[in-house]
Amino acid sequence: LKNRDNKKKLAAFDLSGHPRERSGLLSSSAQSMSGLRESSSAELTYLSLDELGRVLACLASRVRHLSQGELPKGLTPGRPNLLVVPEADVLGTVLDLYAQSSILPQSPEVLVCTPTTTAEEVALLFRRALNDQCSNLYCLANADQLDYSVSSQAMADLQQFSNEVDLTTAENYRLVVVCGRENEEHAWIMSALDRFRCNPKPCLQNELRHYLLTRFTEQPLSSGQQSAACVDGNLSCVRLVASLRSGVGKSLFVQGCEEALSTLDCNVAELKKRQVPIRVCVPV
Repeated sequence: LKNRDNKKKLAAFDLSGHPRERSGLLSSSAQSMSGLRESSSAELTYLSLDELGRVLACLASRVRHLSQGELPKGLTPGRPNLLVVPEADVLGTVLDLYAQSSILPQSPEVLVCTPTTTAEEVALLFRRALNDQCSNLYCLANADQLDYSVSSQAMADLQQFSNEVDLTTAENYRLVVVCGRENEEHAWIMSALDRFRCNPKPCLQNELRHYLLTRFTEQPLSSGQQSAACVDGNLSCVRLVASLRSGVGKSLFVQGCEEALSTLDCNVAELKKRQVPIRVCVPV
């Protein structure tokens, strides 16, 4: 921290480097940083917390369109929506919620719970949901696996966060809690949210496969360069290689993809510079 004009300043970025190194940040955040003083060649520029907030808000606004979508039918904004489905359909149900808006879930939007999930992790998801200004959908999956102490703390946090935000945000946040039906009698969080229970849409595996294939299929690049998806028969950038037993050719398939990837024109020069080979995936 550094004092300047009797105000505490946060040393957030060193803006005294080469102009090319900072051109990306400054150009994308020029409007938000309009009040920032120019630094001299021998002195660093410090951002106040307000200025830093404007910079981050400007950068966040550039990716909002990636996650926005319509709230699936049957769900209500401004409250936690409880969906109880067979345990085997929990992840499929989460994907289906996003598929209805033709988007893929982002990592900050979904928390898949286990018996070791902490109250802090759940609280972070709830806080993101209630402070979101972009109408994004947030999912707490496998919430029935949370133990009693974590569940009770999570509900207390949700109530606290609801009281802290303004009325407009509190009425429009989008949060879904998906639980497995098999643990309904033992999961405290399901009892706490029972009044918010909604009827889940049937999870159709064929529709989910088509949705994922559509989202993962790469389109040809306008620059004419070859995408890594070229090595896949369906031009998919994601391919799961799995089997119920060993020795059926998973590693051989992956090795073939890596060899094909290394022959792409855009990778030949890069491979000559480094010793680490390109890895496609780890077979499971």
